[in-house]
Amino acid sequence: MVKFLAISSSPVKKGNNEYLTSHMLETAKHLGCDIQCFNLSEIKIEECLHCNACIGKQKPGK
Repeated sequence: MVKFLAISSSPVKKGNNEYLTSHMLETAKHLGCDIQCFNLSEIKIEECLHCNACIGKQKPGK
């Protein structure tokens, strides 16, 4: 089975990008593909706070 991942990157909900992405996924689903979509307009993405928490998780030399 073919797996199909789509990422709709537009911040506009229900816009052209989301419409075209959903149409493409419906076509892929109709052809028997396993589909999954991420709409970035639905995800809250914030700037880095520079808290340095990630520094403690880094491995030496990376």
